[in-house]
Amino acid sequence: MPPLIYPENPTFRHNSERQVYEAILPHLGDEDAVFTNLELTDAQSGDIEIDMVVLIKDRGCIVIETKGGNIAFDGDNWIQSDPSGSREIYPGLQAKKNMYAVRDYIRKRWS
Repeated sequence: MPPLIYPENPTFRHNSERQVYEAILPHLGDEDAVFTNLELTDAQSGDIEIDMVVLIKDRGCIVIETKGGNIAFDGDNWIQSDPSGSREIYPGLQAKKNMYAVRDYIRKRWS
């Protein structure tokens, strides 16, 4: 059986999200879960959107932030380039913020 998938038929904002999702899915068991484009409201960060949260039974939780386009590291900064231009991005910081938002969400609702 496949893992629990929420929403059941996910739509992805970027092809990179679909590629990561399709790469992960075959490695999950029927007691695992995948949440795509999870939207939470965090007291510190406000409204956030998390590309993917994967819950693996007896292992833990993985928060995934995907980026599309061309990604480069110049030694100091991550740069994302796509048809709309180039800009600095902070994927590690974003994933960390998202991880804490998921943790706080769970802690507030379950012991």
